[in-house]
Amino acid sequence: MSGYFYSDESRGVTDSAWLPEMTEAVQRGDVVVTQDMDGGQTLAVPVTLYGEEVVGVLGFQAPAAAPWTADHITLARTIAVEMALALETQRLLSDVQRRASRLLAAAEISRVTTSILTLDELLPQAVNLIRERFDLYYAGIFLVDENRRWAILRAGTGEAGRIMLERNHRLEVGGASMIGACVAQGEARITFDTQREAIHRRNPLLPDTRSELALPLFSRGRVIGAMTIQDTRPGAFTQEDITTLQTMADQLANAIENARLLRRMEQNMHELEVASGRLTRESWQNFLANYRHTFGYRYRLLDVEPAADLSPEAQAALEQQAPVVTTVAAEAEDGHTQGALSVPIRVRNEVLGVLDLRFEDAVVSPEVISLVEQVSARLGAALESARLLEESRRAAAREQATARVASSLRERLEMDAVLKNAARELRAALDLSRVAVRLAPRMAAEKSSETNVG
Repeated sequence: MSGYFYSDESRGVTDSAWLPEMTEAVQRGDVVVTQDMDGGQTLAVPVTLYGEEVVGVLGFQAPAAAPWTADHITLARTIAVEMALALETQRLLSDVQRRASRLLAAAEISRVTTSILTLDELLPQAVNLIRERFDLYYAGIFLVDENRRWAILRAGTGEAGRIMLERNHRLEVGGASMIGACVAQGEARITFDTQREAIHRRNPLLPDTRSELALPLFSRGRVIGAMTIQDTRPGAFTQEDITTLQTMADQLANAIENARLLRRMEQNMHELEVASGRLTRESWQNFLANYRHTFGYRYRLLDVEPAADLSPEAQAALEQQAPVVTTVAAEAEDGHTQGALSVPIRVRNEVLGVLDLRFEDAVVSPEVISLVEQVSARLGAALESARLLEESRRAAAREQATARVASSLRERLEMDAVLKNAARELRAALDLSRVAVRLAPRMAAEKSSETNVG
């Protein structure tokens, strides 16, 4: 109840006055006129909207005055009617402004949250924006676990939210709480006054909560969690608030699900990159194992020559898997220093080698470093292409040798001729120093004969 009082003694307006006749006028819905023993006159007129709903009451008191006349009562009724219309107009205007501000706030929150792609950033910013823009006491977001047994708090505002997050606060789905019922039923739950609601679960960290609204978070046809918003005023939320806030909650749920999908995709991409890198590393190890020397070349003065050793800078670049820039003493031993740049050569994020460069100037500019890194990336791609081509040639050569040996073997029909031809063709195809081809039954017979002789 909001009320105001004016008197000659107070010379102003206060909000702590009420006449007994005013209560009677509200109950009866009609004018109440009284006179006390001392001649004091009291008039109470209900403020009725459209002649139906009593929205307030006017009370007048005049000590030792003449009785209220019909004109007085008519004037008071007229004032009450005009007052009711003015209050209703103000209420409608206030509702429109409130609805517009909440729609704008919901649109802003939806716009901000849909632009955030990580849950660790999305959820805290969402609850803080909701609490700030809607002028709430508390806001929190619960997400359902994989078994859909618990709704776990993932973000909460203020000190209460921080403490509950540290305690891993959770509520049972379908349990005796607004969040549990909201998630289980997939419907919004509203408490106009927590002191009169049986299902409301009091939280000692939020003692001033009087109104609470629990909204389900729907995404792709299923409930993934719920949002709670709380206020210190009873009756703070209306059915229109539920409609507006539910739309915002649905958009927030889609943003949460998109962030989850993005995280899964990033994890899959990381696993794919790791597997691809491992395969690349093993392929290069097998490829280089067929050679008896390490590939390395350097340009010095006029020509390119083999280089088997690594400079300390190149070794550091390989170990750190990052470019190394420093200065080294020139080979002329004249006290001159040179700029040194070592850049790893990568293929699918696997380091295959290193580019080791020396410059006349001691300072290597960022532009040069960027250029060398681009060259290193293209060199890695070229090396990978060369390896794949070399392995393709080897595979083709093996296939040709296999086909040639098989064709040669099929040309002979005698047992001895087939065995001899197999040994000869295999030696030629694989460049071997010795080839032995034996039949198991004959070997078993020879072994048995040797045993008997012994």
